Amino acid sequence: MNVRKANLLVSELYALPKSKSTISQQAIFGGQQRLYATKNESIAVLNSFPIFVYDYFNINLIVKS
Repeated sequence: MNVRKANLLVSELYALPKSKSTISQQAIFGGQQRLYATKNESIAVLNSFPIFVYDYFNINLIVKS
């Protein structure tokens, strides 16, 4: 799930974040820079739709699906 991947970039934990604000665009960009761009000269590409759904709807709806 892309939300978990985004949290992995930000907090190095492959789990749903405790707060939506944890995986802000700025935090994801910072994680990409820290983990990939400066070391491998590459970035991870995440699909924005799952993160939009996570942000827009209640997390309980996503977990039950």
